[in-house]
Amino acid sequence: MHGDLSDPWGGRDPLDDLPNDTLPPKSKTSRLSRSPVPFVRVPISAVSDERFGIEPRTRLWLLLLHESRWGKREVELTAMLAAKAGLSRWTKSRLAHDLERRGLIRIKRNGHNSALKIAVIDPATLPRSDN
Repeated sequence: MHGDLSDPWGGRDPLDDLPNDTLPPKSKTSRLSRSPVPFVRVPISAVSDERFGIEPRTRLWLLLLHESRWGKREVELTAMLAAKAGLSRWTKSRLAHDLERRGLIRIKRNGHNSALKIAVIDPATLPRSDN
């Protein structure tokens, strides 16, 4: 017989033996505060899935909103990030400029760098449109 199996580690937690550097890092960003306006949660998988019928400009804006944590941090819009929204690298710039023209984002220009730095404007601070 193998002895008492009710406490195989002899009262010790085997995870206590792990070095501290193997533990997952804590999140560098804090939790989002409660929104003062009603909102809808959309899974990221739905943003890139054309079956949901979300138009490309809206898909890009939703992804930027998510990546920026509702405008709390700047986002670098790369071709890889645009692909998450199901967009080509050529479409990303055109749509980003359209979102800027509509007042939803600010593009921070840095010479001829192909990756755009985006500051997303918190939708709660936008003036209401009558459209």
